[in-house]
Amino acid sequence: MSRIVAKKLTSTGAVTTDASVLVGLYFVDGATAGRVQLTDVNGGDTLLDIDTAGDSDNHFLPLPGTVEGRSGLYLNTLTTVSSITVFYRRA
Repeated sequence: MSRIVAKKLTSTGAVTTDASVLVGLYFVDGATAGRVQLTDVNGGDTLLDIDTAGDSDNHFLPLPGTVEGRSGLYLNTLTTVSSITVFYRRA
């Protein structure tokens, strides 16, 4: 099993271009509801799509390793979230 890598983003973009398994998210939520969406590469299949609470708080979302980006992980949507750290391991 490969090591866990963390990447912090403040806007949309590539998390990694390697085949990877998502293991968790940490994000700083804004004062109004927002959205976080991860896809398998830019414009690829949606892997994770969550609405945020809009409670101006920090959130950690552990994932049991069942979300896999076969061609990489791409942060497609990031609204009303000031930053997000994506934890993943290479598949």
